[in-house]
Amino acid sequence: MLKLGLAALASGLLVLAVYNSTVLEAVEIERDTDDGEYEYDPYDTTSAALAPDKEGEAPPTPKWHACRFAAKNGGIFDIRPLSRNQKLLKAASSYFNNLDFPAVDWVHNDETIRNQTYYMNVCSDVHLVPPQCRELQKMDPAPAFETNAKGECFYLGTLKTFQWRPIDTTVPNKGMELFYENGESCGLGKKRKIKFVFTCSKYFTLNDGPMVVFQHPNGCEYEVQWPSPVGCPHTPVLHQLGLQEPTGGTSGMGKTLFVVVLLLAGAGVAAYFYKKQQEKGGADYTNPKDDASCGAAFSSSSRSCSRCSCSRCG
Repeated sequence: MLKLGLAALASGLLVLAVYNSTVLEAVEIERDTDDGEYEYDPYDTTSAALAPDKEGEAPPTPKWHACRFAAKNGGIFDIRPLSRNQKLLKAASSYFNNLDFPAVDWVHNDETIRNQTYYMNVCSDVHLVPPQCRELQKMDPAPAFETNAKGECFYLGTLKTFQWRPIDTTVPNKGMELFYENGESCGLGKKRKIKFVFTCSKYFTLNDGPMVVFQHPNGCEYEVQWPSPVGCPHTPVLHQLGLQEPTGGTSGMGKTLFVVVLLLAGAGVAAYFYKKQQEKGGADYTNPKDDASCGAAFSSSSRSCSRCSCSRCG
């Protein structure tokens, strides 16, 4: 009986060890290899890079989004102030390693579920992988992670899958929504996804993080409620003057005005050169030297003006 008891105990310990090793072993995460190419690049100042993504149009070129979004019915959402951009922070490598989570990433602790924490970034992946994820060897980047009291860690989307839209396309001033999909599996063939809702609120500051983060009952969808000034679209001065479309393109009036200005400029240049040509071809009546030579001709011609064309004749 003692031998059987020891054998059962050893077997139980072996099963427990196998279970623990299964839980803590490296987890293979399906992630697009070019996901990082979709991160906002603050050093690219080309016109294509700075152009806002237009509502209802195809994905931008280059691949990553400029963190600026143009609504069909007016205004541009610029959410770059909320982006804790990796490239900018990595440039400050002298102090980067000393930064903690709150200083680098947006961190939100759930007030209703104990030890439920969300790590987030905007237009970039999270900088520092949460401790629970590192313990599970989940080291791949993502724009958002969820950790819980069970020690679990889930990534909630990828940069490559970003989508956006105004909260109300007819009233852009309400704010905008930013989506990331293709997150970690949540069972039944579904993937986790997260939605950032930036509501227009001028009474919050750019240092204020999300107000609420909650998980939908299906367990696969997450929503971040984030009142912020970036949710209030701004209207370019050219658009206010009627010279630019709400999405950033030149309006019909703007194109007409450009043609008129171009024609007037051409006419002005032509008039200038015509005047210069006339001055070179005719006598300079205001030149004293011409008056002196004309005076001599006037005296030697018995007061005849036939060979004198200056103002002293006549």
